Amino acid sequence: MVNRSKLEIIKAKPIGKGLNAFRGSFNLLCRDLSIPCCVDLAHLTNIGLQNLRLSLISALQTLLVARLLHSTNSSKNLFSDLLRFPTIIGFDDFDIERIIPLLKAVLNNE
Repeated sequence: MVNRSKLEIIKAKPIGKGLNAFRGSFNLLCRDLSIPCCVDLAHLTNIGLQNLRLSLISALQTLLVARLLHSTNSSKNLFSDLLRFPTIIGFDDFDIERIIPLLKAVLNNE
């Protein structure tokens, strides 16, 4: 198999609208909680943030690009890393600040 660069893979398999369902779920959560639908995650409880994190990981796992990009942590792909992530973020000592930039980037459609 030809070893393509990350940029080539991302350009060949862009995320596009692949995270729209996640963004829609976030908007519904905001509406249900009667909070402004913005990227200010301070309004969410710990349980709300944990559910949001898990939903994001599930959405990322469905992207074809996750199966094509090589993991920086193992000899496998990004998808294999994402499979382990729900266990890691489920721990009480998980630092939410580590994932907030990713959440904001996805919610801002960046």
